Amino acid sequence: MKSLTVDASSTRTAGLGQTRQPRGARHAAEEPCLLVKHVDPGAALLLAGAALVITGVAHALTGSGLQRMWVLLMLAPLAEEAIFRSGVQESLLRSGVPHHYANALTAVLFGLAHVVLQGDISVFGVVLPALLVGALYWRTRRLLPCVLLHAAMNAVWVAWRLAESATPMSQ
Repeated sequence: MKSLTVDASSTRTAGLGQTRQPRGARHAAEEPCLLVKHVDPGAALLLAGAALVITGVAHALTGSGLQRMWVLLMLAPLAEEAIFRSGVQESLLRSGVPHHYANALTAVLFGLAHVVLQGDISVFGVVLPALLVGALYWRTRRLLPCVLLHAAMNAVWVAWRLAESATPMSQ
């Protein structure tokens, strides 16, 4: 039976020349690239509220189609993912909440934020794509892929809405 010893560099020696990092240690390359390094749950809820205000102001300021496209394809994905992924979901993960619960709770909060903002319960359907973005965040712990996926999904939604409005209704 081999015993583990700790050397001065705080790596554990497993025997036969193998070394391991202490439990919970992360390599620098694995550290998530975050806009917000750590947020406690109360602050995460405050950030979610801020997301509502920011997105609400952005929607209120969008008059022309071009401005609306900029909000939907650039501003909203960046602001919402920064707040909901780097803020809410990351905070839940760091506080020990299992990743699937953290993802589900973040997606529900994201859906509720859209319902409150738009006053329409049907927009709660954004929970489904939010679950996909949350799963991507959990796997990569990077914000940029989430922002790009969110923007791509918004682009598909915009294209669908444009095609729907251009298609005459059959009687």
